[in-house]
Amino acid sequence: MKIFFERKYLAVTLVLVMGVAALMALSLQTLARWRSDLVEFDLAQDVQAKTQRIYTRLLDLQASQRDDLLTGAGQSLAPYRAGLMRLETELSDLSALLQSRPDQAGKLLRLRSLLEAKRAELVQMLASAQASGSGPSLVAQHAAQDKALMDSLRTVLDSMNSIASTAQAKRHAAREADIERSAGYVALLAAALTLLLAAFYALVRRDRALHERVGRTQATAWQTVEQRMKERTGQLEAASHSLALSEARLRGIFDSATDAMLTTDAQQRIVSANPSAARLFRCETTDLVGAPLERLIPARFHAAHRSYVQAFGANEQHPRRMGGSREVMGLRADGEEFPIDASISHLQVNGLRLYTVILRDITLRRKDEAALRESKAQLEAALASMNDSVLITDAEGRCVEFNDAFVSFHRFRCREECRQTLAEYAQVLEVLLHDGTPAPLPQWAALRALNGETASNVEHVLRRRDTGETWVGSYSFAPIRSREGHIVGSVVTARDISKIK
Repeated sequence: MKIFFERKYLAVTLVLVMGVAALMALSLQTLARWRSDLVEFDLAQDVQAKTQRIYTRLLDLQASQRDDLLTGAGQSLAPYRAGLMRLETELSDLSALLQSRPDQAGKLLRLRSLLEAKRAELVQMLASAQASGSGPSLVAQHAAQDKALMDSLRTVLDSMNSIASTAQAKRHAAREADIERSAGYVALLAAALTLLLAAFYALVRRDRALHERVGRTQATAWQTVEQRMKERTGQLEAASHSLALSEARLRGIFDSATDAMLTTDAQQRIVSANPSAARLFRCETTDLVGAPLERLIPARFHAAHRSYVQAFGANEQHPRRMGGSREVMGLRADGEEFPIDASISHLQVNGLRLYTVILRDITLRRKDEAALRESKAQLEAALASMNDSVLITDAEGRCVEFNDAFVSFHRFRCREECRQTLAEYAQVLEVLLHDGTPAPLPQWAALRALNGETASNVEHVLRRRDTGETWVGSYSFAPIRSREGHIVGSVVTARDISKIK
């Protein structure tokens, strides 16, 4: 908007300058014309003065000639000849003045010829005076000739004098015309400049009003911006406070976590570690920060660890368990190796890749797993040696373990034909009560045990739905409880007592 205003002011200023320049050009043109007229007038004045002087010279010569003829003394011949010489000089000056006026060349020739005639008359007069003597009779004799010659000279000189009067008339007429024309131009330019000044004043007032309106708008906008900045500042302060709380909370979680947590950079150098990590590796936290991660891994696993981290950083997008099916081992500060369970994730922070590893010592879990495997092997050996059918279920009634006697007791050909849930067994078998009616599923031994019942030697008649074969079974069952007393499963044993019956 400011640039637009400046362009308008510049345009108005240029128009005003052009108007002033036009007035100056008109003034210069008029001045030049007046100067030309003045030169012409001066020329006319000089010509008039020269012709007047020549005519005066002629009159003086005529008087000198008359005196000489009357007196006969010959005393006036020297001044007369001197006057003729001065007259010749005056004629030369007049010729020089009229060089720029070709229209006066003929008159100059005429004047020069008349002066030559005047000089010839002098010679003739002198000859007559010498021959017959001077006196009034000689003056009378040459008076007519001299009068005609002087009249011709006067006529020529008067025609030359008319140049001055003509120049004065022309100059006066030109001056009047120039004055009228200049007055018209000045009036027109004054009107135009007045309109421009009025337009300029209106433009300035409008621009001032626009500037005031823009100023008010800007003031309102600044107030709005300041208000929004205050609100934004408040939001940023609240966000900063929240971020500080979040960081403090995260640091508290990080420091109080029971699992060891390590963060490394792209070069696998530890940048942060929590106290649990220091306890896990039996060192101080300051010993871990800045150290390479391979310091916590046995040397034989270094190459595999580097290739695994590079592949994970290039392809994986989600956290995953380290090592896969391989065993992951850690190395404590005292040189002890121990099995660990580790999960790794990575993220980008300001263009830097960071890896976070959560570690857990699974030495006890490995011992428990080994004990469980040993216990399971013993259980399988015990079940395999038993002649009674044995079934173990979980809390939802799914079959967890059964022996070979369970397969033959329920008339299956192999273990693969056995079902996984009690509901599936109800599709193959029928369990009959003492009165011969089918027992509902909640009356089956396993579900009664899951409901907390314990019983021995409970007899049921069983029938296969597909073959119709029937037999009598004696059931004993009980619930399996956790250390807290919660039912987590059931155990059911059964024996075929059909022959005994």
